[in-house]
Amino acid sequence: MQDDPLKPFVDSLLEKSGRSGDDAARAEITNKIDEAVERALIEALPLDQLDKLDEAVKKGIATEEMVDELLIEGGVDTNSVIEQAMHDFEEDYLKGAN
Repeated sequence: MQDDPLKPFVDSLLEKSGRSGDDAARAEITNKIDEAVERALIEALPLDQLDKLDEAVKKGIATEEMVDELLIEGGVDTNSVIEQAMHDFEEDYLKGAN
């Protein structure tokens, strides 16, 4: 089994919130973080790249590699987007929104 790179982040969230987390809770939080990051990356795409992705989705040919290429072509600073998405998720989680 591969180590989850989000485990320290999830553990920190649970500790800061005072909530206990069993494996199911950790998996749910991890999935929500993944979704938040994916959404933030898609939202960061410039409109022309977003149009290309929309067309690929409609044709059923969109892949993760395609999204990565569009992010690069669009000049998106993925590290900054991911960091901000995780920060925003943490704030929302600690406020009880997630």
